[in-house]
Amino acid sequence: MRWRGIVLVLAAGVIAVRPLHGQGDSCLHRTVPVNVLTAKGETVTGLTPENFKASFHRKAVKIVSVTQDEAPRRVMIVLDSSRSMMSQRHEWQGYVKVARYLTERLPLGSAIGLTVFTEKIERSIPLTNDRAKVQDELMKLESGTEVFKGKTALWDAVNAASAEFVAPQEGDAIYAVTDGGDNSSKTDFAKLRANLLQKRIRIFTFSRRLDTPGPTHELYEGPMALEGLSESTGGYAVNFNPNPVGSLPELRDKSGKPTAEGALLLIQFSEIFGFNRVEIELPERFDKIQAWSLAIAGPSTHNLIIVYPRKLAGCVATESTMPKTH
Repeated sequence: MRWRGIVLVLAAGVIAVRPLHGQGDSCLHRTVPVNVLTAKGETVTGLTPENFKASFHRKAVKIVSVTQDEAPRRVMIVLDSSRSMMSQRHEWQGYVKVARYLTERLPLGSAIGLTVFTEKIERSIPLTNDRAKVQDELMKLESGTEVFKGKTALWDAVNAASAEFVAPQEGDAIYAVTDGGDNSSKTDFAKLRANLLQKRIRIFTFSRRLDTPGPTHELYEGPMALEGLSESTGGYAVNFNPNPVGSLPELRDKSGKPTAEGALLLIQFSEIFGFNRVEIELPERFDKIQAWSLAIAGPSTHNLIIVYPRKLAGCVATESTMPKTH
């Protein structure tokens, strides 16, 4: 297994969720979700402000506090059902199994929703605490009795899913199951990224690994853009190689235990469900999306991987999207 940035690659009812911390804070005072992993993918806990160092435009960023957050989550699954995804039934079933695997492990009290898309939204289940509703729909899709034959409007679908998060809350996430291609969206990618950063929605993705560049522009550029979107928002991507017969690997063995691939997905899911809320104080204001740097401080850090939003929304956007307190 080779780590590349924050991308993991394997080569073989009432919705009760905690509101965003720090609502009403100025642009300079923010909270960001941060995951720290060992080289084996184990979550590192018990971290303090002294365990982090950060900078913005070469100026120091103050780490105010670090709090472990394992509150119930809101997750929208965005499932690509375009022609390229459904062309091979066994592979399509593998993609749907990944989505089902996520719903089965969603913590109690969490909310789940589903957006199935081609060049339009084919199925939509709003955020709900009734996970059985989503699981039933996924089981129908896995049967393959209904085949969609449209193009791919990935950015449109992610944008539609983001609208489900009306009031931003800590830990909101979109889980995209797709090959990353997009040949039909009307949504501007830059505006989509800005919207996700403003709402603090993290993008996590699952896809089949492409060993060679795609035969079309959208299959070459799309996966790269999706990976970048995940990195910018603080999520991460998992890519699997197909097995020798062309199917996606099984997630469970015959005894029902997770396979190596299933265990890798569980690591990814754990980063959705739990993270460190790192409270920071920035050194200056800014009105456009900016990059910043966050790292682990200390002597034994060379084998640790840190997952966090690599981009921050501008001050004007941040203040206009956060509710005010009086």
